Amino acid sequence: MDYRRAVDLAIQRHQVLLALEMAGRRFPKFSENNMKFLDGQL
Repeated sequence: MDYRRAVDLAIQRHQVLLALEMAGRRFPKFSENNMKFLDGQL
């Protein structure tokens, strides 16, 4: 496993989670559904 790739993926995932958290404050229901979806994907 390439170390840089692992770091890039971690950063990407972190950014996605941050964006979802921000969206979740505006649209709580939307965020819940997305979290369930993402848990299956990541």
